[in-house]
This record gives sequence, C-alpha cells and structure tokens, in this order.
Amino acid sequence: MEYTSRAGEKPAEAHVNYKCPCGCDAGLIYDRVSGSRELGQCCCGRLLWAGDKADEVISFFYEDGIDYALDVGSVTLPWGDSVMTALAVPPSALEAEGGEQTEHEMSVGERVAAEMAQMVTDVICGMPLKPASAAGSSEYGGQTFYFCSAVCKARFDAAPDIYAMGGGR
Repeated sequence: MEYTSRAGEKPAEAHVNYKCPCGCDAGLIYDRVSGSRELGQCCCGRLLWAGDKADEVISFFYEDGIDYALDVGSVTLPWGDSVMTALAVPPSALEAEGGEQTEHEMSVGERVAAEMAQMVTDVICGMPLKPASAAGSSEYGGQTFYFCSAVCKARFDAAPDIYAMGGGR
C-alpha cells in the first residue's frame, strides 16, 4: 500500500493516510513522541498501525477467527522520519476487490439512478422530489402523495380525485 503523510494541527502530529481500494481515504494520527494514537480503521475492515513493530502490534487488534493478510511497508513523516506501517486486510475486503462493487465504487450513472429510484413525482406540477424534502403530503385512496410546495398541496387537496388518477396537468 502507498501512504501519504501531512502535518497535523500540532507540530508533533502527522496524518498518515492511504487510498483504500474500497474508495475511502483511511488512516490514523501519528504522534512524534508516542506513535500511533489509535488504530486506523476503514469501513471495509482494514486495520492500520504505524510505528516500531507495527506488524506485531496490529495483531492485538485482530478479530478472533479472521485470517488477515498483512501488508508491511513504511511511510515518511512530515519531519523526515520513516516509520513502519502494517495494514491488516480481512478476507471479506479481498473478496470485495475481486469483483463485488462497493458503494464507494459506484459509477456516477449508478449513483444518479440510485438517487432517482428514491424520488417521487409531484402529481400537480410533475416535479421530481425526495419524500423527506417534500413541502407537504396528502393521503388519498390509501396512497401518499408528496408535493414540492404548499400551492401544489392545496391544489391537490381541493380535487384529489382528479389528480390521484393522473389527470389535471
């Protein structure tokens, strides 16, 4: 794995990051005096440790029964020191890389399609909208209708039988 580092908010602090194959930017904060502050974890289950004996230290964080693949490397910190890195990769992350597409790896078209699948149409004006962001809703005939504005809702409420069947536009 290839790592980057940048200075943190404090002079003795560095952010150690990597571009995870799942699509995340993952990493940890490394302190010049005390080493890694905490375990770096990614959504796909990868574990990262940086510092002396990183390959041994990271094994303390393994979940029982999981056989991690270990990627040992190094990173150069902003102040010029190089430290060992250990990235533990669970089998599930390796399987996902073998063909399954993660949410992070969806194409722009797939993300747009997923967003559109959550949309409804205002039956008054035809505007697509998400139910959570609707200006109002009305129940009619056992169905919920969502509206982009109070004006569209009032128009529907005045004659729901016309608009519920798709007429009126």
